[in-house]
Amino acid sequence: MFSRIFGSLDRTYLIRAYCVGALYFALFLFMENNIGWSTNGLWNRIIPGVVCLILFPFSKLVYDELKRFVFGDNVFYINTWVMLVGKIIINLVLFVMAWIIAPVGIAYIWFKTRGR
Repeated sequence: MFSRIFGSLDRTYLIRAYCVGALYFALFLFMENNIGWSTNGLWNRIIPGVVCLILFPFSKLVYDELKRFVFGDNVFYINTWVMLVGKIIINLVLFVMAWIIAPVGIAYIWFKTRGR
């Protein structure tokens, strides 16, 4: 099951998505550490972060497939800074909402590869 799901994605896509997710998770931990968290609620913060980190590539897959469906092969010329800020915000939303969006991506991969 896992080899079917992970094997259907490009390895560089997975590595890039996990690196971006790890950056967001590290930012999350850094911000929580600076707030001054207590150890009794530590697992209530780290476990959901790890789940979001594991599921992030699949939520990103849903966004990429929707973007490909809507925009196709069109090229848009916009300011670089606007694009970077937009990508950061979109990836942050995808990371935080990964536990909701990722099951759609996993189901998409599952049905796409069922004939293999």
